[in-house]
Amino acid sequence: MSSSTKPEHVVGCLLAGGRSLRMGGNDKSLALLGGTSLLEHVYHRLNAQLAHVALSSNHPMPAHEDLGIPILHDPIADFPGPLAGILAGLRWAQSMPSKPEFVFSVAVDTPFFPMDAVETLLKTAGRNPGVPVVSSCLSRAHPTCTLWPVSLADTLQAYLDAGERRLMGFCQAQEAVFCPFPPIRFGEEEVDPFFNINDAESMHEAETILESLALGINHEGGQ
Repeated sequence: MSSSTKPEHVVGCLLAGGRSLRMGGNDKSLALLGGTSLLEHVYHRLNAQLAHVALSSNHPMPAHEDLGIPILHDPIADFPGPLAGILAGLRWAQSMPSKPEFVFSVAVDTPFFPMDAVETLLKTAGRNPGVPVVSSCLSRAHPTCTLWPVSLADTLQAYLDAGERRLMGFCQAQEAVFCPFPPIRFGEEEVDPFFNINDAESMHEAETILESLALGINHEGGQ
């Protein structure tokens, strides 16, 4: 997608602010998949869809800074979870002269999320104004991959200030709608394109998926 066709009323927020406890406390965003960091995999897909992208990271490393994009810190201390990164993204969007209407968030451990994610979510948002649009596949919701109206920033701030932390709880409170995506198919096998990497086992599975995609083994949907 060329820069001229990227929607100007949507900006992207790459969520990389967690502590990666199931990855031994190491920075998950720098873990290598097929010789390329998860950070680069996800940034490439996000940057291909949006003209403006920021990174939510509480402890930025040189690899984060090398992307040359804004780095956002949680506005709330003690690692309150992905909602804090989403709030940072919404506040960043509010500060922009272009005044975008939406922030699309995606987690750094989701290297196969669809290349048409933003376009597809926007279609659903057009029929459901003012509410989050949550990605889903194979009957499973993926709230870290959601299109958020910037108008929800103060509501989310109040939710967090009240001590609430549940991402899906906030989505439900805002009457979020769900946008289904097709799975990636390898013959008879179906893979959720929002497959996320949390540990060594899922990293191994991701390597297998990546190799199959590189070989072009009968895959469709989600790409």
